[in-house]
Amino acid sequence: MNSIKKIAAVFLALLMLMSFCSCSFTEERIDGEPENNIVSRPDNNKDKEEDKKQEHAAQEESDTLSKKEVDALASAALQKLSAIPEYPAGYPTLDDVVAQYKRACEAIGWIVGTELVATDGDYAHSSHGMNYYKVLPDCYLGAKNAGKNPDADMLIYNKETFEAYLATLIAKDEAHEYIVDITESFDVPRFVESKNGELYALPYAFPPAGYGEEDTFELKANGDGSYTLSVHYTTLDDNDEVDGEHTYDVKYIKKDGRWVFENFLLVKQH
Repeated sequence: MNSIKKIAAVFLALLMLMSFCSCSFTEERIDGEPENNIVSRPDNNKDKEEDKKQEHAAQEESDTLSKKEVDALASAALQKLSAIPEYPAGYPTLDDVVAQYKRACEAIGWIVGTELVATDGDYAHSSHGMNYYKVLPDCYLGAKNAGKNPDADMLIYNKETFEAYLATLIAKDEAHEYIVDITESFDVPRFVESKNGELYALPYAFPPAGYGEEDTFELKANGDGSYTLSVHYTTLDDNDEVDGEHTYDVKYIKKDGRWVFENFLLVKQH
């Protein structure tokens, strides 16, 4: 009898070990029953984990806007973005044009990967084998300032509103080409849209290297009513010493009532 009990005890121990390793069931002996009477029940820890996953999924579903809501917000944003600004007397000044130049560099940098897009890490979307994260509505302020503009009105919400924002900075046809590039020209695009139409972005950037930090600017009026912004910048060698000085001239022109850059080029890239 003692030998049988020892064999049963060893068998019980092996069953418990196998169940522990599989993590699917917990084996236990019921008090008052013979020691070789084993009952299986679901692992409570696994049940709790599954409940948490379902609860999290339900929370995400309740927190995500419907396509109808996204379309409504995008429509309102498009109306605001398409409105022609009332330019003050004396516009444009050097400060005005430089500020717009920096915003254009930032926005195009989001597409080519030199600038970090402000995203919400709580909302992920899988595409092209990568995890994309929901773009914050006021990402046009940049990652450092995202969330600090109470009047953002979700200006960048999907690809259409992103294109409309670009068209406030550069020529409309050029803005469209950049948005086409997002979809067609990159094996792994920087931006994708979720099923409900919201814009998601890859949460990383590779800032341009080999350039001096401080650029200088000059603004010159042209005979046709347009302006030329001259951007003076330096390139650095491997020791971070200046090895070249360069100038980039970009035309600033009023088209359809709006001041934009024409033939814009992002000169500082990887």
